[in-house]
Amino acid sequence: MSLKSIIECKCPRCHEGDMFKNTNPYGKGGTSMYEFCEKCGQPFELETGFYWGAMYVSYAMTTAWAISNFFVIYFLLNLSLWFFLPYLVITLILLNPIIFRISRSIYLSFFVYYDPNWKNNILEKTKKDYH
Repeated sequence: MSLKSIIECKCPRCHEGDMFKNTNPYGKGGTSMYEFCEKCGQPFELETGFYWGAMYVSYAMTTAWAISNFFVIYFLLNLSLWFFLPYLVITLILLNPIIFRISRSIYLSFFVYYDPNWKNNILEKTKKDYH
């Protein structure tokens, strides 16, 4: 699992192909994913409803964000909860497209491992087998 490929939302198998069609998460179609890696052919949706599990990763990321920001704002900066709550809502709304992408990238990386010899190890199933 490569942190660089997760943050850049690259294919976990080859670390080269993009997972998302638009590189800008805030742009039109920012959540649209390719069905397969354009470089190595790795399918990105391993089964129907595969990314339901990414919601747990997203939940963990938003919880970590909320708790860490709470400690900084409330204890280190000595600001009130009335500042923290709107701040948290606004930042989570703004970070939602990024969290969406990274949580999917992390979740896929749990199941698909990097293969440094992916060019020599062709996937046994072809794109036709997944349709």
